[in-house]
Amino acid sequence: MSSTKIINVLKDDSFAEILALFKSTPAGEVIFVLPKRSKAFQKEEHFALLREAANEVDKIASFLSSDSKINELAQQHDFEILLARASAVKPTNTRVGVKIKSRSNPISVVNQIESFYEQPLTEEEEKPVSVPIQIRHEVEEEEEEQPQVSVAPIFKRPRKRRLLYTFGSAGVILVAVLVYLNTGSAQVVINPGITQLNFQLNASAGENIASVNASTLTLPGQTFTVKKSVSQTFNATGSKDVAQKARGSITLYNKTSSAQPLIATTRFESIDGHIFHSLTSVTVPAAKNSATPGTVEVQVIADKIGSDYNVSAGTFGIVAFKEKGDTAKYQNITGTSSAAMHGGTSGKAIVVTADDFTKAKDLLTVQLKQAISDEAKAQTAGLKVINDADITIDTPISTAVVDDAADTFTMTLNGTLKTAGFKETDLQQLIVGYVNNKYNLDIVAEKLTVIYSNVKFDTTSNTLHMTVAVTGPSYTKVDEQKILADLLGKKEAQISAYLKLLPGITSANVLLSPVWVRSVPKNSAKVHITVTR
Repeated sequence: MSSTKIINVLKDDSFAEILALFKSTPAGEVIFVLPKRSKAFQKEEHFALLREAANEVDKIASFLSSDSKINELAQQHDFEILLARASAVKPTNTRVGVKIKSRSNPISVVNQIESFYEQPLTEEEEKPVSVPIQIRHEVEEEEEEQPQVSVAPIFKRPRKRRLLYTFGSAGVILVAVLVYLNTGSAQVVINPGITQLNFQLNASAGENIASVNASTLTLPGQTFTVKKSVSQTFNATGSKDVAQKARGSITLYNKTSSAQPLIATTRFESIDGHIFHSLTSVTVPAAKNSATPGTVEVQVIADKIGSDYNVSAGTFGIVAFKEKGDTAKYQNITGTSSAAMHGGTSGKAIVVTADDFTKAKDLLTVQLKQAISDEAKAQTAGLKVINDADITIDTPISTAVVDDAADTFTMTLNGTLKTAGFKETDLQQLIVGYVNNKYNLDIVAEKLTVIYSNVKFDTTSNTLHMTVAVTGPSYTKVDEQKILADLLGKKEAQISAYLKLLPGITSANVLLSPVWVRSVPKNSAKVHITVTR
């Protein structure tokens, strides 16, 4: 059977509060008792919204008001109008939720208690009120005593039965008293004052820092280095008349026990008789043993212009040893190319343009940064890296440069990232400590906005330096344990007076339950304090 809830509307209650209360009550029927003047239900749209809500939650709403205008608007929206009685509703200074249960027979106090325990207990509804300090209760309306009508002669009951009823009633009352004394609880919701933060701090993170220090603005960091190389072959798109000598590199081998110096322009001869000159002076190291010759690489250029000098990979002899008849050195100090000589041409030829070279470099730069970023994420899982784009990129290495004759060229790009990562939770701890030390306020780190700038990594000390800009809300400190201890056992007037004196509190709501409780329990386990942040 659905219950009925009577809501006494105060003159300062807003319609939004009344509508929320109507929706949240579990009762199937709600009676609104209105004062002569009330902020709520002064507009026709209030009744339209209430009708829409009543249809949505399948509830019946009725009005008890002495205001003819309100009654007329209520009737227009199909709400039932109840006739006002002098004793129907007694206004109080708090909003009261009353549950009505219908009875057809006269009842006594004992009967009320017995009836209460014969039926399942129901949890009374809790209704928050938006005022700075609000102490709320729900009270159950006492059922009206109906005059007893004599329908039969009064018979005198036997003495034993009267004793049985007396002791039974006393037992029920005793149980009711125990429930009264032991089921109380209090919910306290405190809204602290809010201050908007907007500040900057210069923090450092490094592997030589052991723990978070809000005074020195330092936090632990982990140094790591990522090196990557990318390479790709590109087509040359230029064309012009050129007269160009072939180029390449030769690896020299020395099987003798003595190092051999060679001056620039030293001549090297391929198997097919093409002469190339070294571009720099080199010294070929002596052999370490009979199986490990000394080696060195040297760049060479063709003796003459033309494509004939684009010879295939092969071995080279040193012309000077051959001309001197120094057979031992000629046979034991030799050269080998691992790739064909290239670039030798005369006449019309395809060449590498500046645009070809730049586009190749730009493309490889994007690939290199992505490769380093991916590797950095893999190495620093769980750490915050704020300068993963601060990469050192080496000069490109290419098989052909601008204006070189070549159908294609291969470019290689190498890069390095060296920095320090840190835990975001460590930075949040640092900010919490900084705000506590400087402003004596509480914060919720997840509600802050953090922006990094001036990020620099010191390779000497392996320390990351950064400027951290912080914005967001902070809250007045609330000593929950002290408030809990102070509120234990306090009555309503004392609760209100105490909470009003708390510094930095914008508002507080206190809910005492069940309906008969008029003070905070003395058992701290039954008092719950919540600070909204």
